[in-house]
Amino acid sequence: MRIRSRQITLLSAAALSLAAVLMTACDPPLPVEGGVTPPASQPSPTATAPADALPSAATPAATPEPADDTSGVVLTHIVQASETLNAIASLYGVDPQVVLAANNLADNALIQAGQRLHIPLTSGHQVGEHRVQFGQTLGVIAGLYGLPVELIEAANNITDPNTIVVGQTLIIVSRPGDPPLVQPTADPASTLSAEMLAVIEAVPQAGWARSPLDGDLAGGYPLTVEAGRFTLHYQPGTYAEQHLDQLSALVDETLGRTEAALGVSLDRRFDLFMAGTLFERPHTALRGFTRAETLQVFLVYDGTGTQDENRYFLARELTKLIAWTVWGPPASTLLLNGLAADVGASVVEGAAILPPEQVCAAMSATDSLPSLVTLEHDWQTFNGPILSRLEDAASGCFLRYLETICPRQSMPELFSTSDYLTLCGQPLEDLEAAWRGELAAQRSMVDKAELLVRYSGEVAAAHQFIYEHYSGSRLHEAYIAADQARTALWQGSYSEARRWLDAVYTLIGFQPETTR
Repeated sequence: MRIRSRQITLLSAAALSLAAVLMTACDPPLPVEGGVTPPASQPSPTATAPADALPSAATPAATPEPADDTSGVVLTHIVQASETLNAIASLYGVDPQVVLAANNLADNALIQAGQRLHIPLTSGHQVGEHRVQFGQTLGVIAGLYGLPVELIEAANNITDPNTIVVGQTLIIVSRPGDPPLVQPTADPASTLSAEMLAVIEAVPQAGWARSPLDGDLAGGYPLTVEAGRFTLHYQPGTYAEQHLDQLSALVDETLGRTEAALGVSLDRRFDLFMAGTLFERPHTALRGFTRAETLQVFLVYDGTGTQDENRYFLARELTKLIAWTVWGPPASTLLLNGLAADVGASVVEGAAILPPEQVCAAMSATDSLPSLVTLEHDWQTFNGPILSRLEDAASGCFLRYLETICPRQSMPELFSTSDYLTLCGQPLEDLEAAWRGELAAQRSMVDKAELLVRYSGEVAAAHQFIYEHYSGSRLHEAYIAADQARTALWQGSYSEARRWLDAVYTLIGFQPETTR
């Protein structure tokens, strides 16, 4: 099932007067996932036009033409608690004096919750309808049109955003200065190249629920295979089951490489849970997770990513498991994630993945290096190597720098104590300053630093949006496209990353805002 970018029908002044009737005449809609069908008594949004603008019986109300002029169109707004007339007028993009005049109110008039106000629109406004699709929230819909959620809530008299339902028709008001509303487009996937569609279709959606990280793990991963040093848990009908032999070989090889990089061996058996789908919320953004206390490692293995990338993700988690088990609990998140990133990079050295030193040099060249002192104990910042790609690379680069400063035999003690002064001769602040100085000298060696950093932010923002709103087939195509963009970025192929990012925006209908 393809997703559509915008399910919008522009309304003329004539057709707009029928909006409330059309909304109530349709069959009762199905509830949105996680939502509740509103009671029949909930007030419907109303919009009226002058009487002489009413269509004749022959007017095809189901396919109205775009409005050339919305002047004379009036919306009805139900005042909510604590709202002021000026705030309401500002929200709709109209002059407060116009609202006062339309409602026969004096300048000093007080408005009350529940009061109905007429909101006259101008020729600069546009009004359309949006039919709610499965998996859409008000936030998603607002993002599609570049409008604030509050405006859609107000125009439709919605007091609880969780009550919108599949099939519900919402009035969409575009104010002067807002992005213009557009007519429905064809299936956005149809605009992608045949090559892109083939890549997307090669990773079918697994018929399995989100994968758990705790709770009933036996039910979440019902199939098991006893391997030499680990027990493999997986789900039926998933990519892991279809590539079981390949997966077992990947784990054996990566485990050996990880132990060699750390210089230690794990002498205990562990459980490896291979998730054929994204993890359950709130862990959707993670590609892997390690619970060292119970010797459990979790990894998303759903057909996305290259074999080398999956080896990197696995090596990161095995590093955490081995270091935690052999050396003891880590003293800081910087050391834990830095070690994982450093070892992961060494395990896939020579693969088509940009080395962390190049990523760090790009951050240095663009003055976007994160503060390591801040990262030292900030357990919330590291949200996986996709959303936190730059922090992940920076911590890995710093660990690699520490290996040239601190005695190698001191790494286990540093990992469990973070006593930089005793073991490395300097406090963390001075070590970071020296490391930044070395990176500054390498700035001229990195190519297209700004693109690397900017696209890292775009890839993270696209994944963040998809992770938050993923609801099966609705965003599965966008998820695959976003992963292709990430792969291209990690390989340093910026034109390819751009191409796939544009495909993501085509599929979801807009570009999520980046925080970088």
